[in-house]
Amino acid sequence: MNANPFAVQAPDSVESILDNAAASCIEFNHGPGLFAGQYLASGRSDGYVAIWDIETKGLVRWLEGHVKTVTSVNWSKYNRYLASSSLDWNVIVWDLAKGAGERKRTLRFDTAVLSARFCPTDSRILLVVLESQQAFLVDLRKRRRRRRASNGAAPAEPSSPSPLQGDDAEVRTELGLDAYQTDAQAAPSSIISAIFSPDGSKVFAGTSKGDILVLDRDTGRLLHKMGASGASGVKELAFDRLGRTLVANSNDRAIRLFSVMVNRQSGDRDEISMTPLFRFQDQVNRTPWIGIGFSGDGEYVFGGAAHKISHDIYIWDRSVGALDKVLRGPRDALIAVDWHPNRAILASVSHTGTVNLWFTPPTEIWSAFAPGFEELEENVEYEEREDEFDLEDEDEVTRRKQDEEEADVDILARRMTRNTSKPALLLDSGDGELQEEPDDDVDDSFCLPVRLSLDLPNLDEDQ
Repeated sequence: MNANPFAVQAPDSVESILDNAAASCIEFNHGPGLFAGQYLASGRSDGYVAIWDIETKGLVRWLEGHVKTVTSVNWSKYNRYLASSSLDWNVIVWDLAKGAGERKRTLRFDTAVLSARFCPTDSRILLVVLESQQAFLVDLRKRRRRRRASNGAAPAEPSSPSPLQGDDAEVRTELGLDAYQTDAQAAPSSIISAIFSPDGSKVFAGTSKGDILVLDRDTGRLLHKMGASGASGVKELAFDRLGRTLVANSNDRAIRLFSVMVNRQSGDRDEISMTPLFRFQDQVNRTPWIGIGFSGDGEYVFGGAAHKISHDIYIWDRSVGALDKVLRGPRDALIAVDWHPNRAILASVSHTGTVNLWFTPPTEIWSAFAPGFEELEENVEYEEREDEFDLEDEDEVTRRKQDEEEADVDILARRMTRNTSKPALLLDSGDGELQEEPDDDVDDSFCLPVRLSLDLPNLDEDQ
């Protein structure tokens, strides 16, 4: 039991089931937006991507683009964009603000894609991990070339487009090539998992050799390397919301917790230190883990047990490193887990594609419904107040009700967090300059436009 009275308690049981989800991966819409946790994106084994509303359990978007199993889904910071990766070698970026979900960009690779993630600070930068144990940083920022006029006039438009111009402009940088150099030769990176730090300035990557690499996002330079799990590959990584604690899942069937400290230096190289805190392992059954992460408030660490005939989720108290509880689900193998960003809700996927939603039943506190309300253990005789049932002027009651109905209520009232900084200018080698277009994923009150009907295919015939 967590000793923090303000901590969100862990869920207890399965509240509802999404039977026809056919899911292979899931993710809540995390982030600082107003509607964080409102939606659950699920990639399907048939190549479709579905988005569910958590409150209504209804399907709000149906995205068609992949032809093989979807391996990961990831939301941008303010939920306007969704990235999906698949075994069909493609990564698709969906713009959810347009219609039923418009395909904004398709990235093609040379092998199956294991995961694709948005940078937390810029939706135009993605981190892609391939099945070939390679990680790429994909920069989709559009840059317009402007020529400088010698007389101080307005910059002239270019006569011909530059290589970095247009909708198809992208820059791909492979990460980790300098991590295992031998005789000044760059060796394969062997990266099998990678995530951004919460501030978006660094990339933390797990390798098949048991190391955790810390790389600079802008330059790709190796900042720090730490042996995390001996020779066992680090197959999953996850940060807490503040970016101070990292959890790693390794092939040696152990989950490790690290404290991450970044010391800002005067130069362009930060000093990074990682300190092991706890190690979570099933010493009896030697359980392998799948689907790790933190609760929304960071007080718990969770991990799904990769058993063939059980659906168990282990939850540990992060402050003391002790097992808090084990959630027992249906007798189906578990393949994915995610925790709601704000509430005690877990979503898990079984190997049959069913999505289970776990929650804690609320405790009814009747005294909160009215001031002075008191719960009684036995019947007592009620004493009426002298003015309790006195008649009130009907005109006054009508006027007060009209005033309340006419009052304007803004349910979306919230101070907007927008990117007010000027676009960065990248100097060109010639006589011009490159200007970046600003990111358009800046509305923290963005929600999916309501659609009254969805064009769903006949999945029974497809199968």
